[in-house]
Amino acid sequence: MAEEISLSSGSTSATEHQQYFATVRELLSKVVAGVKNGNYEQADQYAITAYLDNYEYLEVPIEEHYPELMLDIEMEMREELRAKIQEEESPEACRASKEITCGFSQ
Repeated sequence: MAEEISLSSGSTSATEHQQYFATVRELLSKVVAGVKNGNYEQADQYAITAYLDNYEYLEVPIEEHYPELMLDIEMEMREELRAKIQEEESPEACRASKEITCGFSQ
């Protein structure tokens, strides 16, 4: 998907998009690890960073090709995952959110 969205975005290269996708996946893995270790505060910070510092740069190009998917991912990352972390839900619940969200970059 990174290459596909880069073809239409002009100024951002496929490599930059791939890096954002990779960083989102890495940070969401850290979210799950943090929750598994009971460090919900750190997990929340990873979730915030994944969304604000990375996914936000992918929203426009994803929306150009997959508007509904963009909204689904945004809701999952911005609201649902963070709610699970704040409610101190299980690692499995957070892992499910990670897998839903990371599926977009495959």
